[in-house]
Amino acid sequence: EGCDISSATKPNWLHVRTASGTEIVGFRVPIFTKRGMKQTYWEWLITEPLPRLIEKPSVLLGDFNAAPSYRPLLLAVAAGWQLATPDAGWSHKTPKKEGVAIDHALVSPHFRISRTEYVEKLGGMTLTGTPTAYSDHKALIVELGPRDQVVE
Repeated sequence: EGCDISSATKPNWLHVRTASGTEIVGFRVPIFTKRGMKQTYWEWLITEPLPRLIEKPSVLLGDFNAAPSYRPLLLAVAAGWQLATPDAGWSHKTPKKEGVAIDHALVSPHFRISRTEYVEKLGGMTLTGTPTAYSDHKALIVELGPRDQVVE
């Protein structure tokens, strides 16, 4: 799986299928330097893997390098995907130290999203915010339940 428009796209995908048949795709949208490549990449994503994956229980998550209001994400939601993004907080700090929410999940309609959160610390590890941290992004936690389950 993966869009082959640059050397930075194919290695940024990890696709696994759980024993229950859920498709989980972790990916990172590269920061393209050539004009139009980001649009080409998202057009591929919207027309190739997303229509196939929405038919099965699926979750695509990672660094989308895009705000929740980015048009291709809105198109995915219009096609039936659920966008899992915390209501508050940020996942990454820009070089100007501005917090931005660019890490998300697209969740197929087979699930109900019960919680989303960006976390800086997890299990005693500092994930971001220090020179020795593991990443320059906070972790995105997405809790899912079956679509037919009611939350009280």
